[in-house]
Amino acid sequence: MTRDEQSAFEPRLPEDPGYWAALAERITDSASPVFAELQSHSAWWGALDRLGPALGISALAASVATVVLLSGSGAAATSPSDPPAAPTVTPTNLVENAFLPPSMPDVITLMVLANEESQ
Repeated sequence: MTRDEQSAFEPRLPEDPGYWAALAERITDSASPVFAELQSHSAWWGALDRLGPALGISALAASVATVVLLSGSGAAATSPSDPPAAPTVTPTNLVENAFLPPSMPDVITLMVLANEESQ
């Protein structure tokens, strides 16, 4: 098949540069109103963009105020007759006393009971 013969699978686009220049001009002319609208349109987040730093600082202040208010009112009130926590920790069992309240049995008792149950 020579170059002059046309087949069904070959493109039949014009080779004239004037055609392609006119096509490009028609496309850009029809896109101009769309581009003008996009450039003049303000985004919905424009106001948030301007107020962003103030809103961020306000949110941080509200979070800090919430933590301060909840930490003061949410803690269990201690009466003056309650013993302080320091005397419950003995030098011999610092780790045990730090994690177990005085009402719970000590670790040795729990280990002995667990050993007796497994036998």
